[in-house]
Amino acid sequence: METSSMDKRVWTRVSGDGKSAAAGMSLGSGGGSGSGTKTGAGGKPQPYGWHGYYGETGGGSSSGPEYRGRVTLPHEARGKVTPPVQKGKVVTPPPPAPLSKGGRVGVSTKNDDSTKPDPKPEALNSEAREQVQSVLDKSPKANDVNMNSAYRSGDPTAHGEGQAADINRINGQKVSDAVAPNVPEAQREAMRRQLREMRAAAETNPEVEAYIDPLGGFFRPKDRNSKEEGREANVKEIYDHRHHIHITIRKVLQTRQ
Repeated sequence: METSSMDKRVWTRVSGDGKSAAAGMSLGSGGGSGSGTKTGAGGKPQPYGWHGYYGETGGGSSSGPEYRGRVTLPHEARGKVTPPVQKGKVVTPPPPAPLSKGGRVGVSTKNDDSTKPDPKPEALNSEAREQVQSVLDKSPKANDVNMNSAYRSGDPTAHGEGQAADINRINGQKVSDAVAPNVPEAQREAMRRQLREMRAAAETNPEVEAYIDPLGGFFRPKDRNSKEEGREANVKEIYDHRHHIHITIRKVLQTRQ
């Protein structure tokens, strides 16, 4: 494609693919008398036309000075985006590990409340770690869970004694999905199946003193030799545990480890 200026002396050509271009000026007869040289790069004389631009001077009926080069396309002019440099060492969290030796289900420890510290499995009593792990391992479809709370210093409940753990995710899925109205039915039912299996595992373990999840739960007497019967969790207790599973292990005659 070729275009020219109003005075018909300046012309440009752009290739069809837009990748190269040429420009020139027709000086007409006698145009060469306007050419000359002047000091350019490196202090050396460079030829120039009457317009003062460096180039190949021409005259007479020649096409005049020509300037050739590759067209810079818009997307090239923007340049490449350099990603920001990450400062400091990136810390990769350790993979979920069982609470006790030989356990099958891995347990990660991330508190869902950013204002509170992550739980430390070693702060639980050894008996609690073993029995919570036993409940998890007997839940057939559980591969890994997240424990978002365990021992809490000064807590008046079993958490303060290092005898309780809270689980808020199973296989990466939120426990709260079991009762969340805004999740797909299939997703909700998948978590309900997980909870039914985990509760069944807790019911078969005589060392579990209490178990509560978003669907229900139970309490047993603290004394293993008690003749009293346990009870089902009430509506308030179930509602208070709509986001997690709570497991309390019966206390043994040992100091916290």
